[in-house]
Amino acid sequence: MAKEIILNRKINNLIRKTIIETVQEILRDPDFGLELQEWVKKRLRERPRKLIPFEKIKKASGNFDKIIPSALDGEWRGFFKIRVGELFIK
Repeated sequence: MAKEIILNRKINNLIRKTIIETVQEILRDPDFGLELQEWVKKRLRERPRKLIPFEKIKKASGNFDKIIPSALDGEWRGFFKIRVGELFIK
């Protein structure tokens, strides 16, 4: 009986340790300490070419399950675009 209790505690500790390590691995930021390159910073500072009103985005999100995405090719193979009225979302 005592051996079973000790074994159960060891198993519980091992499970707890595994869960803690897994959560810590998920929460780690692989980009911590890295800086954005200048061309990225410049692009982030630029104004978007066209602003999309929130109402259009909200309307599109309500019908998202009805939208059929189009596959892209070339260097974008594996990505998709969707069309919502006159808007293309890539």
